[in-house]
Amino acid sequence: MNFELPDDVVALRDGARDFAVRELAPRAAKADEDEEFVATQWKLCGEGGWAGVTVPESHGGSGLGSLANSAVVIEFARACASTAVTISV
Repeated sequence: MNFELPDDVVALRDGARDFAVRELAPRAAKADEDEEFVATQWKLCGEGGWAGVTVPESHGGSGLGSLANSAVVIEFARACASTAVTISV
């Protein structure tokens, strides 16, 4: 069995990691402390296409499927658990 990620998923994962470090992590601790949902996080995810990874292209998403979405969620969870949960649903 081959457990390596396909190149397109690796590229998406790496982009998600960069986005999470740059945009999500700086706000995460304060959001947790304040027990607030950070609407800015969700807006940025939408603008960056992170909120539509599993949505078909015909409906404005990326249409990349569950494996790609899982890679994004894992990277987001490293920086902001609440955003990762929101993306996962």
